[in-house]
Amino acid sequence: MENNNTVKSTVDTVDSIDNLDSVNRLDKMIYLASPYSHSIRAVRNDRFRLVARWAARLRVEYPGYFFYSPVCHSHPIAEYMGNYNDGRYWLRECMVMIPWFDELWVLKLDGWGVSSGIREEVARAEGLYMPVVYIDAGGDTDSGND
Repeated sequence: MENNNTVKSTVDTVDSIDNLDSVNRLDKMIYLASPYSHSIRAVRNDRFRLVARWAARLRVEYPGYFFYSPVCHSHPIAEYMGNYNDGRYWLRECMVMIPWFDELWVLKLDGWGVSSGIREEVARAEGLYMPVVYIDAGGDTDSGND
């Protein structure tokens, strides 16, 4: 029942917006890159939870910014599709999405330095002359490093 109330209040909020233009204005749109692929499912799940926690933290710290995390978006979908470790498949979506953002931020979780996906995301952003910002995760770790 609580979920229905949450949905209703969200709908009521959207219905009560007088000027939808204010909803469309954001200070910046940030693509949040982070490591994901790993042969151990528990590591992928940990990485998903860590980046979700960081995305929430960043949204609170930067209220005018919109943060998009491909890991947060794709992890649940990949689990249903069964192709969670097909990095090439998911990277195609990432390459299409990156130009829509103002900046690319790299969340430096365990595995970020060896992630071929992050390397390609950064190269794509730099090729578009997009600023790249590195976020020190301050000791947030997962169980693996591949």
